[in-house]
Amino acid sequence: MLLEQLETFLALSQASGRAVPRFVERELRAYLECGLLQFGRCIGPI
Repeated sequence: MLLEQLETFLALSQASGRAVPRFVERELRAYLECGLLQFGRCIGPI
């Protein structure tokens, strides 16, 4: 769900004047990239 809604959440936060801190956005994006083969990582057997 986070993967599907992150951009909307960030845009709505910005528009409301209560933007998510940059370090939180970076951590969320890093979390979503974890384990995705397109980013060169693999969790568990292939």
